[in-house]
Amino acid sequence: MVLLALACTPTHYYPADEDPSDSDPASDSAPDSDSDTGERGDISLESGDPIELTDTYRGDFAEWMDAEILEDGRAAIVGVTGFAMYDTVSREVLHLPEGHGDGRAYRVAVDGTTAWVGTRADQIRKYDLSGDDPAQADLGPNSRPLGSAYHEDISADGGLVALAGIDQGLYLLDDDANVLKVIAGDAVIGTKVVGDRVYYTDGQELVLLDVTYTDQPVELDRIELRGTGRDIDVEGEHIVVAMGGSGADVFKVVDDVLSKKGQLDLPGSAFGVDVDGDWAWIAAWEVVGLAWLGEGGPIMVGHEDPEQSAMGLGARDGVALIGDWQNMTVMERTGDKMGPEVHPPGPILYQSGNDAPLPMVWTNFGAETLEITLQEAGLELSETELSLEPGEGKLVTITLGNSATSQIAWSSNDPDEPTGQVLVDTANTGLGTEHPEMTLSGFVPPSQSVETYSLSDYAGKPVFIGYWTTW
Repeated sequence: MVLLALACTPTHYYPADEDPSDSDPASDSAPDSDSDTGERGDISLESGDPIELTDTYRGDFAEWMDAEILEDGRAAIVGVTGFAMYDTVSREVLHLPEGHGDGRAYRVAVDGTTAWVGTRADQIRKYDLSGDDPAQADLGPNSRPLGSAYHEDISADGGLVALAGIDQGLYLLDDDANVLKVIAGDAVIGTKVVGDRVYYTDGQELVLLDVTYTDQPVELDRIELRGTGRDIDVEGEHIVVAMGGSGADVFKVVDDVLSKKGQLDLPGSAFGVDVDGDWAWIAAWEVVGLAWLGEGGPIMVGHEDPEQSAMGLGARDGVALIGDWQNMTVMERTGDKMGPEVHPPGPILYQSGNDAPLPMVWTNFGAETLEITLQEAGLELSETELSLEPGEGKLVTITLGNSATSQIAWSSNDPDEPTGQVLVDTANTGLGTEHPEMTLSGFVPPSQSVETYSLSDYAGKPVFIGYWTTW
């Protein structure tokens, strides 16, 4: 049998021959304290939890990847299953794709009442959203403008479409998907059209173009990124670039000159970003982050866990629709608020015989001082009372006691995560050991019907679990 696993939980594992003190457990998630975060002044926000999950829809199997909200509150959302519509006001699903006929959609852009969809099938699609039902336009041969197997981001404004073609470069298209110009690039992944200006990422650079004359675009400026740019959004002078595991960089543009304002660090991997006034929403797989870009920013003010995995999103007027793997998930700002944000470590597993101290990192991903109290529970901890400033991480070492398994209980002043536990346990690593019980959503080929499977249902039988993706 084959099971499809849809999400992963971060776990720290330390084998018997490895001294955990030689590793850097903070490198994947804790902000870089030596990096340039820009000048930050006073922030006029109230204390409190700034973001909450308010609705979610889960239907048949889908991999929702991106969304864009129209002015009337309707939203286009796309994924491997295809193109769908959701009403963020009434919280109703308006349209779902039939089967996988228009599948492998990856990114979506809205220009008025027109939706443009980039795919991983070397095609683009155009939908008219002016009526009750989305009508797909027949672009004929223009639906296949690329020679590569797939492409990345898509953006549109005023009838001009920009399509990121990775090593094929940046494609500029007209409203009928005719290619106007191809701009060479090595790793063009993110793009944004704003009037007669086009922003795009080429590897670890952000580039600004003047496209007043689309057949002769002029490069105005380019600036270095901390990581590979994956998505861009621009509103006013705010420019935010999502960069996967490197978080997000924030820039401003004045007189066509780019300058860096700061950076945003959060758990997970930043795949998608949408700027909503002075706020930035970031889809970062593990979490959906909310950042303040106004006076005193940029700074992360909080985050919320998705139902599964936040891959992309669209935001407008304080509401965000998240492409949350199998879910369409709605989150909302609760007001002009900021708070401390705890992101507890995942389970800490070690191999029997490893008696070296185990590291455990706590980080404040919010905008106010985070206070954490840890209970030792038979373990010896280097610290039990933590006070972390915004962006600060702290290493706590664990000395094992007589018990092989322990739960470290914690409490914090994070308004939506006041308590929790961290598991410390031995890992079953050898052949012949009994695997812990687990339950996953998946399917058994050739059927594509998703069901729930438990390992105990197949005791005594060989089980093959296939983890895969179609991004």
